[in-house]
Amino acid sequence: MIAGLLATALAQLFLRYVYGYDIRDGRVRFLLFRSVPLFGIPISEIWEVRECSGRDLWKPGFALRFGNRLWGNCVMIQKKSGLFRSVIITPDNAQEFIERIQEAKRRELPGTG
Repeated sequence: MIAGLLATALAQLFLRYVYGYDIRDGRVRFLLFRSVPLFGIPISEIWEVRECSGRDLWKPGFALRFGNRLWGNCVMIQKKSGLFRSVIITPDNAQEFIERIQEAKRRELPGTG
């Protein structure tokens, strides 16, 4: 029991250093060790982005899950196309990350400059 709790606490502490996310060059990027880009989703391919509870990270479903913490709110990114249209991530501040994506989407719209 104690070993399980310790493992959970260590995972919560160290997983955030394995995966990271940022928004750069018109893409939401997924980073290994917060510096090595693994892949990205073009902002123009994002259909919807919303905040969801940490429980959603563990629900069964057809989504890529790049959670770097065991609890806390998640961000679900719905893509317009592709095999995996839903991607779930756990940035440090879910609401702020959503606002940054929405701002990047507004910048990409013609005439919104």
